[in-house]
Amino acid sequence: MSKNLVRGLVALIRPLNCFMAALAVPATFLFLAGVNRIQAFSKEMILGSLVVFFMCAGGNALNDLVDSRIDRINKPARPIPSRMVTKNQTLLFSFSLFLVSISAASAISKIVLISVVAGSMLLAFYDLFSKYLGILGNVIVAVILGAPFIVMGLISGEVHKSILVAIAAGSIIFGRELIKSIEDVKGDSIIGIHSFPAKYGKKKTASIASLSLIIGSIALVYLRTYYNAAYIIVLLFALYKFMGPVLQPLRMTTKKAGGYSKNIKAGIIIVILAVVLGSLF
Repeated sequence: MSKNLVRGLVALIRPLNCFMAALAVPATFLFLAGVNRIQAFSKEMILGSLVVFFMCAGGNALNDLVDSRIDRINKPARPIPSRMVTKNQTLLFSFSLFLVSISAASAISKIVLISVVAGSMLLAFYDLFSKYLGILGNVIVAVILGAPFIVMGLISGEVHKSILVAIAAGSIIFGRELIKSIEDVKGDSIIGIHSFPAKYGKKKTASIASLSLIIGSIALVYLRTYYNAAYIIVLLFALYKFMGPVLQPLRMTTKKAGGYSKNIKAGIIIVILAVVLGSLF
């Protein structure tokens, strides 16, 4: 296996995104179970992190495969347009990653296995048809990324807490997905795909994203009732990262969307840090 191919495969999965998603598993269990009970869920945390990492990786690889035509215009340096990997290699790689995720899920419990199989199928459906689903595709991503928190709530016996976390995560992810779709509007339009921003405009899309980010931020602030001051102090930095598209949705441009998307990703990482610190101190 050549170094170029290895670099391409790593780039396909967007490892930082996958690691960030996986890190949310122990952070959530820490919040739900508390420091005193966290050790009882060590198996679920380790395997759950692997499940999320490989499921996210499989979805990202499949998404690159489906978006290869658009990426030739929007992101020519991505692995497939730059010919670091072929489409067949990407398809096989994505399928293998989903299998690893499902295998790890089977070692946790039946409910996790069922959830992961359903989630993988839904994620594959999204990747294959997202450009034709409009805003429904963004809703699907929010559900896929929000639902695992409910499952963790069922495992830990803290469903009421997990619902609030799921609302926060789903709303923020939904907002970010809409912002990302604005990034791709040029390529979508050129190849004849009418995404939500291509059809209804950047300002309307950004306004909906702004509302979703506000809902997610309110849910995160409400979580302060379960934490000490450390949580809210760190959370303020995350909220600052979310504020760009919230404060000026009517001035949204394709260029700004790229920067806002990165800021929201950074904000999500900070939220995870806030949850950990709020649970420990």
